[in-house]
Amino acid sequence: MIKRIAVVGAGGLGREIRLLILELISAGAPWEFIGFFDDQLSVGSEVNGSPVLGRVELLNEEKKPLSVAIAIGDPQTRLAVYQRIKNPLLDFPVLIHPSTYLGEKGRVSLGEGSLVAAAAVFTTDISIGRFVLINNGVLLGHDTVVGDFTSVMPGARLSGHVKLSEGSFIGTGASLINGASVGRFSTIGAGAAVIDAIPDFCTAVGVPAKVIKKQAE
Repeated sequence: MIKRIAVVGAGGLGREIRLLILELISAGAPWEFIGFFDDQLSVGSEVNGSPVLGRVELLNEEKKPLSVAIAIGDPQTRLAVYQRIKNPLLDFPVLIHPSTYLGEKGRVSLGEGSLVAAAAVFTTDISIGRFVLINNGVLLGHDTVVGDFTSVMPGARLSGHVKLSEGSFIGTGASLINGASVGRFSTIGAGAAVIDAIPDFCTAVGVPAKVIKKQAE
C-alpha cells in the first residue's frame, strides 16, 4: 500500500530530505512524496519541482494518514515545530539513506522521526533518540547515546561511549573523543574537538573545545 509523505521545511535540509525520500522510493519504499509544508513560502509555489502545500498548522487539518519528516536543522526550532503538530493521523517515520552503514544488525536503535543522511556510519550498541538528525558522512562509534532532537552535522566524528543530551547541536567536522559528553541544548562549533564534558545550554568552540557562552535555560 502506497502511503503519502511530506517534508516540513523547504530550505536546504528540506531539499536534501526530499532527495533522500525520492531515493528511498526508487529503492522500493512504499511512499508518494506530496510536497513541503513551510511557514515562509506561499501555497502553490514550488521547491525543486515539488509543491509547497501550506503552513505547518495545515497538517492538523489533514483528514487522511500522512507520514511527515521534520527537516529543520536547529534543534530548538525542530522541537517547537513538532509541538505544534497535534494530528493523530500523522506519523513520523525513521528515514535512512540507502548508503548508510548500520553496523551490527539489531544493535543500533533509532527513535521515531529521526533522519539519517548519506554516507553515515554506525558501528555497534548505539542508541539514537526521537527526531534526531544525523547528517552526511557522520561517524558514530560504539556505545554512543544521542538524545532526542539532537543535530549532528556533516562530517562529525563521535568516538566510543559519547553521550549527546537532548537538543544538542554538533557542528560540521567536530570531533568527540572517547567518553566525551555534551549537555542539553548545547552547541559545539564546527571543527571543534570535545575532550571532556560540556555543560547544558553552552556554546563551545576550538581545539580542545572551550565554553565561550552560557545560554539562559
